Amino acid sequence: MKAYWLSYIDGALVNGIASRIDALNPSIDKKLAECALTDAGNVVSADMAAKRAHLSGALSDLRPVEHGHMVQAIGTIC
Repeated sequence: MKAYWLSYIDGALVNGIASRIDALNPSIDKKLAECALTDAGNVVSADMAAKRAHLSGALSDLRPVEHGHMVQAIGTIC
């Protein structure tokens, strides 16, 4: 597992402007990784990107298997 995870916003990996946050395994209270902690500007950017994607209809035109391939591809770059 990666030691540090970036945010994926509007087709790009974005470093957290605010700082970092620990991702913990709650069952053993062990740190798994650090994640980018975004600020309000990143949240607004992500919201606008999501709205553009929704309004374009591009995702709703995908077959479920194509959607799955897209999500898997995002997972490989993050």
